[in-house]
Order: sequence, then structure tokens, then C-alpha cells
Amino acid sequence: MAASTVSLMQPTPTTATASERVAANVRAELAARKIKWEAFGALLGWSPSTRRRLDGASRWDVDEVEFAAAHLGIDVTALTVERAA
Repeated sequence: MAASTVSLMQPTPTTATASERVAANVRAELAARKIKWEAFGALLGWSPSTRRRLDGASRWDVDEVEFAAAHLGIDVTALTVERAA
């Protein structure tokens, strides 16, 4: 009996972390909608110090990504993919 091989998708190499990609995508969504980060943060119940999250300096947790996507009315995957520059 021949051994079967499992083909796994290889991630595309990137220099950005997942949190940096999410932060960049959220910033892009906010800019496209002309929403100020302070207003978005307040909507999510974040303090002004959470600007670090939008700057990519603080990590996003999965629940925060899901919450942000829901408030933007987009699919979570739209915030996690690397967009073309």
C-alpha cells in the first residue's frame, strides 16, 4: 500500500506580523470610511492609549479582530490578509 502524502498550503512569506497586518487593514478601512481612530476606539470601548493597537505596536487578540470586523461590517479575513501596497 502506497503511503499518502498530505499537501499543506505554505504561507506566503511576509515581514509583517499578523497583528501588524490587522492594524494596517483596520487603518485602511477607517481611512476609506473617513472614521477617526478615536471614534472607532470609543465605539469599541477602548481607551485612548489603545492607539498602540492601531499603530501595530500592541498585539491584537482574536476576539478584538472579530469585534473590529463586526463593527466595520466586513469579514474577519479581510483584516488578516496582506494587501498589495
